Amino acid sequence: MEYYVGATIVSMLIAWGIKKVFGFEKHKMLKMLISLLPLTVISAFRYNVGWDYGSYSEAYSNYIVFGDLYFDEVGFKAIVRLLASFTDDPTVLFAFFSLMTSVFFSLCFKYYGSNKHAVQYILLFFMTRFFFCSLNIMRQALAMVMIVYAFHFIIMERTKWNYAKFVVIILLAASIHKLALIFIPLSFILTVDFKKLLSNVGLLLGIVAVLAVLVVFLVNSGYLAYFYSMFGNDGSMAVSELCICVLILTLGGLNYAKLVESKQNILFYNLEIIGLIACLASPFIPTPDRIIWYFVAVPSIFLIPQIINKYNRKLLLIPAFMIYLFLGIVVYNQAIATDSYDIVPYESVLNVDGFGVGV
Repeated sequence: MEYYVGATIVSMLIAWGIKKVFGFEKHKMLKMLISLLPLTVISAFRYNVGWDYGSYSEAYSNYIVFGDLYFDEVGFKAIVRLLASFTDDPTVLFAFFSLMTSVFFSLCFKYYGSNKHAVQYILLFFMTRFFFCSLNIMRQALAMVMIVYAFHFIIMERTKWNYAKFVVIILLAASIHKLALIFIPLSFILTVDFKKLLSNVGLLLGIVAVLAVLVVFLVNSGYLAYFYSMFGNDGSMAVSELCICVLILTLGGLNYAKLVESKQNILFYNLEIIGLIACLASPFIPTPDRIIWYFVAVPSIFLIPQIINKYNRKLLLIPAFMIYLFLGIVVYNQAIATDSYDIVPYESVLNVDGFGVGV
């Protein structure tokens, strides 16, 4: 765990240095990408770290030998084919996804991030466990951050051209992890203030229609059967995710009028609401964590500083303490005490291949 914590601290120090010397006003995306390099390297050169490491490395090696992949997503297949034309080392696959996740997170920072909170976003990159998610479900992690990036097109101005660009990015994300498709119908309601949703009959009927489309998609896509066959459901509640959603929604709701002055905050707050609903339904849906993360993992990173910032200076330490304390407890319990992400101990391909010193 010390390697993850150490890389996070170094990334924060780089961001702090950039902020003090250069500022983040110009070239925001590039500066955040540079700040994330230590975490990106840790992720890129890992060995046998994360639940899905074995399945992805095996799939890559099998493609080298047999020329076929059992994944359905055409984008993922294209990435493997491209990388395999250069090397038979599966490390390149993890390096590619690690880099692209950092690239799209940096793009999200460019459009949603406040310059003064640059260091805090990196801390939340770690504390919200999105980084740990990316070590485990790398296709979904990249898709999640691509989805959040895509939303800026319809937050700016909902023109046909902007919506077309949004759809293109979602389709690219779905070509890597098909569940991303659900955000196309969801886009019609996620940018609307939920108070207006509750008071407008037409919008409520629209929500019902969207949910019906989502259910039909999930059933017909085979995703429900896939999740049940591969992961199942033990009938337990996603307590940690539920508590985090309740805490964020409560602290945000206390200053809701100020919070929703920003269109992006409306979107992120609505995603938290859907995340809460998914948490409440978690005993009945397969692999609930993976479903919940789709709605809250990345948005929480950019929403939390906004929530804290809406409190006056005398009070803002209280919500900050509450949020970071609970996030810290969850990280300790899930990542350190129980290693539920299968990330400890950390090993590097440099060590396995005999290069450099062991880690």
